[in-house]
Amino acid sequence: MRAGMGVIAVGSIVVLIGLTGCADAASTDDRLDRGLRADAADIAREIAGIAGESGLDDPADAIQEYARRALPLLADTGVPEELDEMLDPGSPDYASALRLVGIEASGTESWQEPVGALVLASRTHRFSDDEETTGELCLRVELDRWGPTAGWDDDGAIARVVDCATPSPETVVPEADSRPIIVVPDNAEAVATDVLANAGGASDAADGPTAEAIAAEITARLEAPTGEREVAAQVQVARDGDRIGLAMGTPDDCLLLRADGGRVERLHVSSVQLQPGELGCSASTALASDDALAPPH
Repeated sequence: MRAGMGVIAVGSIVVLIGLTGCADAASTDDRLDRGLRADAADIAREIAGIAGESGLDDPADAIQEYARRALPLLADTGVPEELDEMLDPGSPDYASALRLVGIEASGTESWQEPVGALVLASRTHRFSDDEETTGELCLRVELDRWGPTAGWDDDGAIARVVDCATPSPETVVPEADSRPIIVVPDNAEAVATDVLANAGGASDAADGPTAEAIAAEITARLEAPTGEREVAAQVQVARDGDRIGLAMGTPDDCLLLRADGGRVERLHVSSVQLQPGELGCSASTALASDDALAPPH
C-alpha cells in the first residue's frame, strides 16, 4: 500500500502529511485484474470461430482446437509494473503472463451449446510497505462454436474470475492436432486439365470415360503430398453429356475445372460461395452456369 498526501492548514501554514488507506490498494488490485481480464478477452476474440473447421467431429474436439490456438498467444500477456510519472507515483505491482491451466469440455453433443471453457492463470506480485505478496488469479473463458459466449465487448464478462483449483495450478497442454490437412497437389491442375481435355467431346460423350474413371485416372497421376499430416484432396468429377465438372480441395483452397466439348477452363469462385451451405467445393458447382457462379453483390 502506498502513502498518499493530505493537506492540513495550521494558521497560515499549509502542512503536507502522509495518509495511508485502502483506496490505493484497491486501485492497484483493479489494475492487475483489469489488465489480465483484458488479455484473456483479447485471446478469446482472437481465437474465435471454429464453425467452418474441418475434422472437428464433436464439441470436445472444438475446445481442444481453441486451446491449441490460444497457447501461442499467452506469451504476450501479463501486466507490467507502472513507472512513476510526474503526477502519478506509479506502482511496482505486476502480473506474469497468463498460462493455460484448464481445458473444460462441456460434455454436450450439440453444436448449439457451449463447447467448453479455457481456464487461464497468472501469478500476481503486489507490494505493500516494501513487502511482496504473491498470489494466483484464475480466469475462465467460456466458448461456443462462434467464440466467447458472453459476447464481444465486455472483457469482464468474457473472462470471469474463478477460484483456482489449487494454490499453484499446473500448466496443461492441449491434445496434439491429428486431423489430416487436405491439400491440392501441385500438379493437380495440369493433370486434371490433360485428362479432361482427352475425355471426349460432344461426338463421343456417350462412349467416353465415366466420371468415376476420369477421377480414378487423375488420382493415379497426382503427386503425393509431403507435408506433415497432409493428404491429397479427393478428386470429385461429375459428367453431363459432353460437359464435365471437377472439384478438389476445401472452400478456402478449391480447384474447380469445367470441360465442355474438350475445352477446359478453370473457374474462380469466392471462398464465401464455396462454404458449406452455399455452393460448396463440388463437381456440381463446376457444372453450374456462369450466372450461378457470379459473386454476390
